[in-house]
Amino acid sequence: EAVLLLDGLDECQDRRGVVAAGLAAVAAGLPRDTGIVLATRDSGMAAAGKLNMPEARLAEPQWLGSVLTQLLRHAAAARRVPQDEQDHWVSERKQQVGLIRVSHPDLWRVPLFATMLTLLAASREPGTLPSSRAQLMAEAVQDTVHRWELTRQQQDAPSLSGEQLIDGYGEIAHAIATSPGASPAASVQQRVAAMLAGQWGHAPAEARAQARHIMAFWDERTGVFVASPPADDIEPRSRVFAET
Repeated sequence: EAVLLLDGLDECQDRRGVVAAGLAAVAAGLPRDTGIVLATRDSGMAAAGKLNMPEARLAEPQWLGSVLTQLLRHAAAARRVPQDEQDHWVSERKQQVGLIRVSHPDLWRVPLFATMLTLLAASREPGTLPSSRAQLMAEAVQDTVHRWELTRQQQDAPSLSGEQLIDGYGEIAHAIATSPGASPAASVQQRVAAMLAGQWGHAPAEARAQARHIMAFWDERTGVFVASPPADDIEPRSRVFAET
């Protein structure tokens, strides 16, 4: 008895279709009783169709609160908070997260944003988080970029900076907000490339390459602005990301 577990088809980017075709060939050669589970974000759904498998979508997590508490405990350990102070450290930040939840309950309907806000609370001293919705969302996004800058590997995108990621975020959000209909990925990427050429002085080819990195960061890495099949239209995981 065996099951084949496959994760991250969307991370294959422009090779998704080729990889999915290869997986379909592998699946055809397996014994009929072999189970297969393929996980992907929406940007890989069209390619995943080549495997002709039933589709299941994840529901909102039932125990989000307890998971976020565990995330705070992990953050306390990672930040080397003394053992005898960890409970107090977690309690203070859990209280801050609770206040955000009470003040802005609609944000908590987006588990990704709840996670980002919890990580933001873990990185700040008690009482220093902004109270306004707009500032909270903006600082959560900036904190995501800051943590990426601290841990990124140079081979991923050697010349891509946090400031470019933030500027790219704005261009993607404006493209979605101002479009009367769908926002095709190719059109949004052109807009981001134009911004990089105009504001950052990139040559056209370099701007296009950097635009792809920026789009991939906010799609594959963070799941904020995702390319959804079948037309690869760019959509925010939630409207609050476009509002930010």
